[in-house]
Amino acid sequence: MWREFAPLHERFGVFGGLNLRRHDPAGTTFETAGDRGVVGRRDSHETVQAMGATGHRGDLDVLCTELGVFAVDPETIPTTLHTHVLHEVVMEHSTHRKHGQTLTILQSMLHQIRHRLIIYDAQSRRERRNRSTGGPMPVIDMHAHVTPERYKSAIAETGSWYGLDSTVGELGLGGFSDSVETRLAGMDANGIDMQLLSANAGFYQYFNDLETTKAIARECNEEIAEMVVERPDRFMGLANVPMQDVPSAIAEMEYAITELGLKGVMINDSAAGDTYDELKFLPFFKAAEALGAIVFFHQGGGTLVNHRIERYKLGNSVGNLTERALVFGALVFGGVMDKCPDLKPLLAHGGGYTPYGAVRMDKVCGALDRVNPTDPLTPRFGRRPDEHFDLHNAPSDYLNQFHYDCCTYDGGILRFLIDRVGIDQVVLGTDTPAPMALPDPVNWIRGLTELSDAERESILIANPMKLCGL
Repeated sequence: MWREFAPLHERFGVFGGLNLRRHDPAGTTFETAGDRGVVGRRDSHETVQAMGATGHRGDLDVLCTELGVFAVDPETIPTTLHTHVLHEVVMEHSTHRKHGQTLTILQSMLHQIRHRLIIYDAQSRRERRNRSTGGPMPVIDMHAHVTPERYKSAIAETGSWYGLDSTVGELGLGGFSDSVETRLAGMDANGIDMQLLSANAGFYQYFNDLETTKAIARECNEEIAEMVVERPDRFMGLANVPMQDVPSAIAEMEYAITELGLKGVMINDSAAGDTYDELKFLPFFKAAEALGAIVFFHQGGGTLVNHRIERYKLGNSVGNLTERALVFGALVFGGVMDKCPDLKPLLAHGGGYTPYGAVRMDKVCGALDRVNPTDPLTPRFGRRPDEHFDLHNAPSDYLNQFHYDCCTYDGGILRFLIDRVGIDQVVLGTDTPAPMALPDPVNWIRGLTELSDAERESILIANPMKLCGL
């Protein structure tokens, strides 16, 4: 698996002043005054395995695929070119800077030659090693919101931002007014190494003027990207996109992922009144699948329950969960999951009523009446003329094509979710800093008697890392 392509002193000489202190004779590990790592062949997964063999496994920080290790693929770049590539391409086509003990290289600059450099901050890993996470891998919160600072500043100065008032950003509610420093302190207190940030759902603005929505999305996305650049060891990001116009949504998603380095998008459970089984949305999901984007479904504004009753916050406590089940049904019955089998949908708040209600969807479409699983479905109430897709599998068969956060507040409910969808589909999600945030989430997960040790680690670490492509 491992080969040495150039002496490490030559390789690090590209960056100048990195202060290479020592490396082993085989050339697979290195140590500088502030960093320690390994030279990898193909990807971060193989690098992780190799680190275990070198005895420096605890120093490898794979918070994202741009953290800490040189990874080269000899099948795409000839061995004889590696030293040349490192010298010429890094110097001419990337930027690098010292950030404390961390050397950062912008991966996007290197796409044209299919050569990947992975950078890490071993010092920050050492600082975090003794946290309650219990291991060197990062605990990742996949459901964490942020209200943009540029919005806060505009509200403070003029009372308005792109025509939005102070209610949209939920200022003064939960921790939406908190600074980044306060956020980081809260993460440390809760044992959270990283957050996958998404803008407050009030910034969806699907009913607003399209150009205004596009501007708001771009501002939110660029601010989240700035947070990621400032603290790549603590933050990743999801983008806002203007879902009322599919071509614009695709364009913003592509920009956010390919140019800003975000991990996907967060979208509402419907778009300006339209559900996602509508054929016009299929190109968006096709594009998300091609980009490897996480598509995080999270309600914004009033839910369908608000049309019936607005008291007791049932629009949140009941409507929120109902909306998520409707998303599941629309994507499954609308054929999106069959046409986009590699899509990465993430359902907030434990998927709502989805794991509980999927079997009723099986019943209504005739799946429970089949003698053989391959028999055609005969819907119990017939078909409407606008039902454009012939579903062939039972809706519950698609449960393990979705991902779900663990924000259920109850160990028994979380156990049911895992049993229905599979442990590999469940990730840590806290809904921070909203009033409904899961309190002390890491200790809660680690203390649940309903879960095994392996399941706890899957939810906190392994599953979020895999979903984020780390």
